Amino acid sequence: MGFTLIECLATLFCIAVLAALALGSNMAWLSHQQTTIIIDKLVHDLKFARQQAILRQSIVTVCPTIDLEHCGSAEAWPLGYLVFVDPTGKGVFTAGTTDKLQSATLMGAGKLSNSRNYVQFDSNGFARATNSTFIYSLNEHIQKVIINLQGRIRVE
Repeated sequence: MGFTLIECLATLFCIAVLAALALGSNMAWLSHQQTTIIIDKLVHDLKFARQQAILRQSIVTVCPTIDLEHCGSAEAWPLGYLVFVDPTGKGVFTAGTTDKLQSATLMGAGKLSNSRNYVQFDSNGFARATNSTFIYSLNEHIQKVIINLQGRIRVE
């Protein structure tokens, strides 16, 4: 009048298989969602930096940071970045003497990379120097954020 041990084990096995299948597809979806969130945040902050450069009629720099107080090397992009007014255009943030407009830490298992130590926008909203490409990768999801010389930002 009850279930046998074999029937209970078979039922548990079926539930485990179904849970594993559901978890696998959800992991891919979660990776895609996390990639989208990080890329949207980066694009928003880059557009904010460009807008502030135009409004303030000054150079605005976005640089990688380790501690949200100092600019770091290009290897620090995965940890976070600073957005600050940079009247000298040297890409150096000095706490107390330079206006920090925004800072962001990047949470998650993905990796953000850019070969440049900083990205700058001038008073016309143009990117200084050359085009710049950010690459964010998480598992099989890879997205690029490209800034052209006119300061326009696009996602691929």
